[in-house]
Parts: sequence; C-alpha cells; structure tokens
Amino acid sequence: MGNRLIAGEGFEDALTGSIGAREECGPVAEALRRELSICRGDVRSAITAAIAPTSPTVADTVCGIYDAGLKDLRDAGRLALSVGRQLKDQETVRRGIRSDLRGMMDTMFSTAAVFAPLVLGLSTSMLTPLTAISGDGGFSGTTAVLMVYLAELCVMIAALVSFLEGNARTENVARRIGMMLPVSMLVFLISTNFGF
Repeated sequence: MGNRLIAGEGFEDALTGSIGAREECGPVAEALRRELSICRGDVRSAITAAIAPTSPTVADTVCGIYDAGLKDLRDAGRLALSVGRQLKDQETVRRGIRSDLRGMMDTMFSTAAVFAPLVLGLSTSMLTPLTAISGDGGFSGTTAVLMVYLAELCVMIAALVSFLEGNARTENVARRIGMMLPVSMLVFLISTNFGF
C-alpha cells in the first residue's frame, strides 16, 4: 500500500489493491470495496466495518494512514511503509518469544497431563494400605477431590498456554482441555489403582 501511495495511486485504490493482492485476503478486499461504494465519503467507517472484524489493530492503523493521506498521499505512503515494517518486526518478536517459551509450555502441558496425576495417584495408592491397617475410612472422598483438582489444573494450564501463545480463543482453550483432561484422568485412575 505504501509503494502504491508513493507512486501516486489514490488511497482507496491503493488500499483495496494491496489487500486484494493476497489471495487469503480476498474476502476482506471484497468487503472493503462494497463498504467503500456505499459509505458516502465516510472512508473511516468503511475501513472499520470491513477490516476491524478481522483485525482491529490493522483497521486503526489504516485509519491513521487515511488521516495522513488527507494531507499528503506520498507522506501517507511513507507512513504505511514504516508501519508495515514495524508490524513485521512485531511479528518476528512474537515468534521469537513463542519459540523461547515453547519449552516452558511443554513442561506445563506434561505436568498437567502426566506428572501431577501420576504423583497424586501413586501417593493415594501408597496410603491406601496404611488407612486399611489403621482402620480409617477409605480415600473415596479424597480421590474425588483430587480428580476435581486435576480437572482445574488442566483448565488453568490450557488457558495459560493459550494466552502465552497469543491464541486465547475459547475454541483453542477447549481443544487443549480436550487433549489434557482425558490423559490426566486416565493416568490418575491407573496410578491410583496400581496397588501396593
């Protein structure tokens, strides 16, 4: 978009052309063309209506470039190039952070899915003969409480890992819970019934 504006292309043509140049952005470009044709000169609202559902950040950025373009299109083009580089740098930094956090996130995942239920299950299993000798009641209530604790742990770890990855949508958190919770419960039940 910046190069198109610097070359002297109009703002609306530069915007729709640059968005439509990428195949995966085709629906957004089409929505933007439609909004621009019915906006009656309110380009900011057309940009917000078409782009904000996909990315509010990009919509705000494009509105800022539009405001700059009202004064000078070439300066707006330079601004667009600068902002584009900054957005690319931000994505590079995000990828680096995700890569650095990968080991910690894998550890959190394996703790919730395997290690915590294994330790709790084996601890319960080892204490069962002692309670039988002492004549106390069983661990049925404790087992239920520990299963609730493990479920809460899986939910919390799934949410934390999703937030750290920058993808905290409900579907993503639910998918992670669906992967961890059955494994955690299975490991816990097997280790509880291991029998000493």
